Amino acid sequence: MANSGSCTLVKPRITLVVPMLNEARTLPDLLSTLKAQTRRPDELIFVDAGSSDGSADLVRQWWTSEGWPGLGCQVITLFPAQELPIANPY
Repeated sequence: MANSGSCTLVKPRITLVVPMLNEARTLPDLLSTLKAQTRRPDELIFVDAGSSDGSADLVRQWWTSEGWPGLGCQVITLFPAQELPIANPY
């Protein structure tokens, strides 16, 4: 079969996964840097490993006030801070 010479360009899908553990102090800089990118991700996933400083809430507040239309955003909490597993030494 002959090649017609046309090519279909497919825009790659970008998912950005951000691991967090007590990152409330550094998250504002990260979030503003994300907004400044020329190619925004198609989806943001923040994975909170049990922060006690409100990191997950900060992301949710940012998303509510400044989030991008059409962009998916999830905040996943692996362990609530008050329910971290504790090893029994006995």
